[in-house]
Order: sequence, then structure tokens, then C-alpha cells
Amino acid sequence: MSSYLKELAEKAKASGYPEGSAWQALLDAHIKEHYPAFREMMGEEYQDYLVVQTNDAIDLMTLLIQQGVATPMAKLLAKRELLNVDLEETSPPETTDTEITSS
Repeated sequence: MSSYLKELAEKAKASGYPEGSAWQALLDAHIKEHYPAFREMMGEEYQDYLVVQTNDAIDLMTLLIQQGVATPMAKLLAKRELLNVDLEETSPPETTDTEITSS
């Protein structure tokens, strides 16, 4: 599995993945808080796992936007998928016009 994760992470980086992104940090913090045993279990593969999962979420957001979903909603849906959070358990964030146009 490690070579597979490493291969996917390297492909993501080669395709322009923004390493150290805020989304990656968000996922890392979420895992540390809610799934510390998983983090330990992943060992050396953990950073590659973060890259792959975060890249998948960014790709999902991009796809949703291309399909006509408003950027704030696309971000919300992708982040919820990234963090594996049930849509019914959280409420959408309040956005300002500045956030909508700057995305």
C-alpha cells in the first residue's frame, strides 16, 4: 500500500498540488483530534495519505464548480467529503460577497 500511496502523492505533486495547503492542515488537525490511532497506524505513509486525500477533495471541488455549483457550496461539499462529515450534522458557513468573488 505504501508504494501506491506514495505514487498517488507524487502524481498529485507533479500536477501542481499545493503542498502544505490549508485543507491539508485542516485534515491533519481533524485526524489528530478524532482519529489519533489511525495517524499512528499510518506511520510513514501518513503524509502521503494527507496529500492524496486533500488532492481528491480539491479535484472534487473543481469538478463541482465546472458543473455549475457555486464556489462556496463546492468548497463546503468538498471539505465535508475530505473530513468525512455528515451534511446533516453541520450547517453551511456564512459567506460574504468578498469570499464568493475571491474564490
